[in-house]
Amino acid sequence: MNGNGGDEKLTSAHSFKSIDSFRDVETFLTEKVIPSYGRVIAVALSGGADSTALCHYLSDKAESLGGIEIHALIVDHGIRDNSAEEAAYVLGQATKFNVRGHILCLPPMNWESKIQEKARAARYKVLRQYCKDHKIRSLFTAHHMDDQAETLLFRLAKGSGLDGLSSMTKIQEIDSDLFLIRPFLGITKKDLIAYCGDHDLDFVKDPSNENDDFARVRLRKSRGVLEEEGLNTKRLCLTAQRLSRARDALDYFSEQALEASLFAQNDKSVQLEYDILVAQPSEIRFRVLKKAMFILMPDLDYGPRTEKLEALECDLFSGTEFKRRSLGRLLFSKNERAPSPILLIERE
Repeated sequence: MNGNGGDEKLTSAHSFKSIDSFRDVETFLTEKVIPSYGRVIAVALSGGADSTALCHYLSDKAESLGGIEIHALIVDHGIRDNSAEEAAYVLGQATKFNVRGHILCLPPMNWESKIQEKARAARYKVLRQYCKDHKIRSLFTAHHMDDQAETLLFRLAKGSGLDGLSSMTKIQEIDSDLFLIRPFLGITKKDLIAYCGDHDLDFVKDPSNENDDFARVRLRKSRGVLEEEGLNTKRLCLTAQRLSRARDALDYFSEQALEASLFAQNDKSVQLEYDILVAQPSEIRFRVLKKAMFILMPDLDYGPRTEKLEALECDLFSGTEFKRRSLGRLLFSKNERAPSPILLIERE
């Protein structure tokens, strides 16, 4: 557990830039978020500089935002020996912000592998459940511009497709009647640390952020070399935004293709007209298949692995005989019925 001393503090000269960086956040919240998603909100509070700045900012602006009620949610992952002590410390800090603080504990888990992935999934599960139980429609997180750039690099290293490389959005639906709100995507990590310094806010430092066992940490440490070649935060975020534009266009046309090819559907199956789909580009067909899968299994957090769905799309529309197969607990078959073949997707 560490405060905001030493190299984490920036000079007051940076604080002027920090103030300027927050110019559009209040407008975004006042005009787009609060009227649509209600005045009772939840904030994911880890106790780090980013989420501490977010929680304090929202508390400070509570009146001008229409008198919002803030639930600060602190997740005790139970991974480190002092996790309960740290959660209690963060809760104590949160009470200074005039918010309703709550500690959410994860159930015992096997942390021997894929620690960060498991922790993220389990964390969002308890956050979503709390919001559901308290009828809260907006969950705020402190994702910022550097997170945006880092995510692009991380997913590029993993071989992600266009959707994975696209930028995070300020408002994202993550569950039935629950939306993830990211008001700080246009603000840098440096600005958030400066905000904490300007307001004399203490925050904790997660030691895992320095652990080279994690790919994200290694990528973060390589940023200096990449910036020398022009791959700075601003350019990476701009690239992610441009990829998002392409993704949105493809989603628009794939939705049209889905509507045009939809022959019939119910809770157990979706039937698509094969001849309409075969005339579409491969990327559109891929997206139609993915959308059809989510129609039948809307509770999936993620779709099937990209490579497997790509292989299925290729085999379906290669012009050769297609044999019935399963993917993601769904069965895919081609019915050569007259006058047009039907692609049948059904639950196993």
